[in-house]
Amino acid sequence: MESGEVSVKPRTLREIDEQESDPPSEDEYPLGDPFSIEDMGAEFVFTQPEEHVSAPSTQSKHQMEESPAPQSGNAEPNRRLVAPVREVFEGAGKVLSQNRSQYETWKNMSMQGSSPYEPFTSQIDYNVAKWAKELGPGDTALSKLLEIPGVVEALGLSWRNARQLNQIIDHRLPDLASWSRLEFKLEGTDQVVECFYRDPFECIESLYGNPAWADVLHVAPERHYTDETKATRMYNEMHTGNWWWRKQAKLGEGATIIPVIVSSDKTSLKVLSTGKEAYPAYLTIGNIPKSVRRKPSMHAQLLFAYLPTEQFTGTTLSKDQIRLAKNRAFHFAMKRIFETLESAGKDGVELESGDGKVRLCYPIFAVYVADYPEQCLVTCTRYMHCPLCQVDPGQLGEYGDSERRSQKETLQKLGEVARAMTKAAANTILREAGITDTPEPFFSDLPFADIHRSITPDILHQLYQGLIKHLTVWVTRIIGPKELDLRFARLPPNHALRIFKDGISAFSRLSGNEHRQIAKQLLGCIIGRAPPRVVRASRALLDFLYIAQFETHTNRSLEKLEHALKDFHDNKQAFVDTNGRE
Repeated sequence: MESGEVSVKPRTLREIDEQESDPPSEDEYPLGDPFSIEDMGAEFVFTQPEEHVSAPSTQSKHQMEESPAPQSGNAEPNRRLVAPVREVFEGAGKVLSQNRSQYETWKNMSMQGSSPYEPFTSQIDYNVAKWAKELGPGDTALSKLLEIPGVVEALGLSWRNARQLNQIIDHRLPDLASWSRLEFKLEGTDQVVECFYRDPFECIESLYGNPAWADVLHVAPERHYTDETKATRMYNEMHTGNWWWRKQAKLGEGATIIPVIVSSDKTSLKVLSTGKEAYPAYLTIGNIPKSVRRKPSMHAQLLFAYLPTEQFTGTTLSKDQIRLAKNRAFHFAMKRIFETLESAGKDGVELESGDGKVRLCYPIFAVYVADYPEQCLVTCTRYMHCPLCQVDPGQLGEYGDSERRSQKETLQKLGEVARAMTKAAANTILREAGITDTPEPFFSDLPFADIHRSITPDILHQLYQGLIKHLTVWVTRIIGPKELDLRFARLPPNHALRIFKDGISAFSRLSGNEHRQIAKQLLGCIIGRAPPRVVRASRALLDFLYIAQFETHTNRSLEKLEHALKDFHDNKQAFVDTNGRE
């Protein structure tokens, strides 16, 4: 090195960041305890594999003697994935008999016809029909296309228009479940209420017997653990939870439980041909793995009803009476629809799965997925009350446990209302119990059901459209819409993020996907501008959001979820002190 030269040691990016950046102190934004792989609810856990040692060669020995021994503290253990330890409920899902599988049955049916694509005459006949129904432009456009001279003959189709294709599908293919029409009148009104539905039992029979998922169907409850010590429980699919295990213990050995999952969204309205409005309800079963249920292409969610939303206009009913009539119309329709599940869930019925195995099955109403207004409608709970517990409406924002609601108690209170001598006495009972006057709720005769425990929060409505929506409004008031918009716009481009070039304050209505993108960026946009307690409370809510979405939970991840909720409540006063929450 020549005189006057200075030796400069190259710095890594990490060293540059540590020297030149000024990160917030941990006192301002405590990070909390780090997650381990077990906390994060992995389906598989890491374990130390056995070491396989072979005799080294002469050259290897020489290299080993020259190389320094690794530090024990810095050694990174080799890890491998192993399946969790499973404990299965003995005797559950017992097979009564073995029949021919659905695949074999359908194959024999097709072999009896003139074509293996029966009821279609050829492969191209089947493929064109499949395209027309899955990707086609519509029945009218399809019929116009087929009217062109020579098209039907060139393709070799066995049908000449959309109407003939629909007749083949409706009458010559295996039917999922037939549609029925229900008409009724409520007491005190002359309006006819319409409802279209499929028999839920036929839908369950179709889903349970589908050979597409016969090999992965869950028929018995299980308990999963991370290791042989069984110290850490894992929760993933529905059959790994406590609900299924408890119901199985009541039914005993030999029974096969079919958890019925119902979902509806009152905001997704469809206009029927008669001009009446109705909203759709869907049904699936918990025996099907969630990886299959949530794929629309698998058709594991069946549309089973168009529930009525009669407005009762042109009547002499008051505003409160109309709201009560709508509730009663919903419950009357649902009670009629689910009549077939009352005896099936109580006595059991033999059902055949797609692989031909016959079991004694008990379809039990297990889950109802809906947003908050529909949760109140389904559970006969008054608006602004909790459909799960009996917390006072004024204490909904407080942290702590409250007494759970039970279906038995709700039905008991509704019975007291029916026997009340005066309307004032009935209203007092309803007000104190926080329920609505519904004489015959649809769940009253469903065996082994508890409607309040059936209500489950969903990620879209409760988390993104609820939690993140409110959090975004609060921090916008604290930081200011202009500053927050600039911070969102300055974020560097990333293939996994949506860049809000004009900010977020100009949106009049945000979708669930937009709230999802905002949640990914929000914490970084408020640090340095919002007060530390606001940042801590916001981070706690975001922690809760992402921990709740783990594919698999453990005892420890659930503790982390509870810790995030408590952390938010410990710091939530900051939103009030900074006028973020009015």
